[in-house]
Amino acid sequence: MALTSGERSALWQAKGKRDQTRGVQKERKGKIQKKKALGQLKPIKDLTEREKRQKRRNWKTHAKNKRDKEKSIKTALASICTPPNSPEGLQPIPQQQQQQQQQQQCNKVRGRRKKNLNRSRAYRAQFRLKIELNKERRLKNKYKTRYYRLIRSQKEDDVEETVKNIMSSQKTMKSTLTLYCLLVNNLRTKYASSNRKTKQILKSLVFRESMLRKYKLKSYTGKATGISMRETRTREAISDSSKYI
Repeated sequence: MALTSGERSALWQAKGKRDQTRGVQKERKGKIQKKKALGQLKPIKDLTEREKRQKRRNWKTHAKNKRDKEKSIKTALASICTPPNSPEGLQPIPQQQQQQQQQQQCNKVRGRRKKNLNRSRAYRAQFRLKIELNKERRLKNKYKTRYYRLIRSQKEDDVEETVKNIMSSQKTMKSTLTLYCLLVNNLRTKYASSNRKTKQILKSLVFRESMLRKYKLKSYTGKATGISMRETRTREAISDSSKYI
């Protein structure tokens, strides 16, 4: 059967569009091959691990944008009030079926909105929990510092109790006095044969002004150990003082 003038024109226009699309695709393919030849575009197997992750991330983003665009187009077409023309030989869609499709679309939109609301609520709750956790951590550190400070003060207060326990037993008193004499003699000998730097370290270890003043032993300590009390500055014990002794 011979084609009419309108049909021939339609076929000619469709062929021109196909040729134009093929030309654009061919031109794009030629540009890609040229970039590959110049080294501007590398295959993914030649990229570093970081560049591979970035490339795949871009692909996922482009694919998601394409899907969203197609979905928005379909939604816009579905929201048109006037239904499309029914093809010849087919029965029109009943009114009840159209209402069901619209109801399904509304339910889908409502479900997506509810999901987003729940996600936002979860993020807000998580943020509040992080703030509360930081507060609890600061509170824990504060009470931890107080606890260790209390332990140190109790250790200092245990000196009097230790002295009472030693005085209660003659045998313990004799052993303690013997140990005291040995330590004092060794300290006196070490101090006399040490250089200036080691003497400063020994002073810082022996003369804790707060403790000596508390028990009124400052002058007695100088006489017992032979360490000069002049120009003595009480300092905290140096952590690495053992390497100088």
